[in-house]
Amino acid sequence: MAADAAIINEAGKMGMRSGQVELIVAIADAGSLGGAAKALGRSQPAFTVALKRIEEDLGAQLFHHSAQGVIPTPEGQKVIDRSRRILGDLVAIREELAQNRGELVGSVHAIVSLVAAMKVVPSVLLSMRNRFPGVQLQISGGHAPLAFRAIESGAADYVIGPNPGVRPGLFSEQLSRSGIQLLTGIGSRYAQTTDAATLAAADWAVIGPMDRQPLFVEMFASHGLAAPDPVFTSESILPLMSVLENSNLICVCRQHPWDI
Repeated sequence: MAADAAIINEAGKMGMRSGQVELIVAIADAGSLGGAAKALGRSQPAFTVALKRIEEDLGAQLFHHSAQGVIPTPEGQKVIDRSRRILGDLVAIREELAQNRGELVGSVHAIVSLVAAMKVVPSVLLSMRNRFPGVQLQISGGHAPLAFRAIESGAADYVIGPNPGVRPGLFSEQLSRSGIQLLTGIGSRYAQTTDAATLAAADWAVIGPMDRQPLFVEMFASHGLAAPDPVFTSESILPLMSVLENSNLICVCRQHPWDI
């Protein structure tokens, strides 16, 4: 197939074959040579030799090795991202050919926010299973901006969450509009506070990675105030709720329209 050949040629320009592309992605996903070898049904010594040959062909070290496993080097991360796109394209070709034959098959990988996971995914999953029983839906939890990077690298198809703003190469569609609400402990000194200047002097926590723009930035900007820097971040809402309950920290989250 011409499209298939084009993808293999792209890998060839990197000095790699399709099997080596799969090997690199497997190592990145498993975080260790042993785990990757087990996932692909091969021996770890064979994986070690194969990785060494790939690195020699490319003239770059792809992974740092430690007792805990492997970590991609900066050069390695670029190769991993490209390899994911190549494998994704190969899978997409097979699925598109099957779909052209009238088969409703394929896979969709969506990264969702906490609210979407609770209020959107259950009904969507049921609907998809009824309409497209041959389509596999993979759901992962994630936060901006890492979730959007997964789309850019080809590791995911969709993100259901906050608007990404302007990001070249991404298309976004508004599914709903929601406001924000502030959360703090019942015993917090800020529990009854409504003055923006007082709130700006408080310590704030956010859900998600540190480099994600907090939701309260626009809120303070509307009052002509500079937004404070978060002092605490959490990838999960459960530890965050525990911290809020026993401190004066304040957190902001979305009010969502899916309450039932």
